[in-house]
Amino acid sequence: MTSEEKIAALEKINGKLQGEVQLLSERLTTLQQGMVSAALRTAAKNAGVHESAVDDVLMRAGIFEVTADGGAIRAKESVGVTPGITPEMWLAEMRAKSPHWWPAPKSNREYTENPWTASHWNLTRQGAIYRESPERAERLAKAAGLKIGDPRPAQTAR
Repeated sequence: MTSEEKIAALEKINGKLQGEVQLLSERLTTLQQGMVSAALRTAAKNAGVHESAVDDVLMRAGIFEVTADGGAIRAKESVGVTPGITPEMWLAEMRAKSPHWWPAPKSNREYTENPWTASHWNLTRQGAIYRESPERAERLAKAAGLKIGDPRPAQTAR
C-alpha cells in the first residue's frame, strides 16, 4: 500500500469518526436539554406555577445548562440572570417579574394577616411564605419589626 493510499484510508476513517462525534454531540445536547426541561418542570411544580404557565417557563430554558460534571442545572454566564443560580432560585426571582405564572391568592387574608405579627403569628405560614419567596418573607418580617428567625413578639394589650 502506497503512502497516498494509507493517507486516503486514514482520511476516510477520520471522516467517519468526525461524523460519529457530531452525532454523539447532537445526542448529548438533546439529553441535556431534556434534563434542563425536566428540572424546570419540577421546580415550577414545586413553586406552585400554574400548569398553563409551565410552557412559558420552559421557553426560557435556554438560560440554563447542565454543569460540566453533569450533576446540576445552573444558569449560564451572561444571560441576564445571576450566573450559577438554580431553577428554584430563578423562579423565586421571577415571582415579582411574572406574577401571572402563579395562582391568585385564595383570599386577601394573606395580605392582611402577616404571620410575623404577634396577633397572627404562624410558623407554618411563615415557612410556606419563605419557601415561595424569601424576599417576600423578609419584607413581611420587617413590616412586623422582626427578622427571619426572630422569636414571637409579645402580644400588646388592646
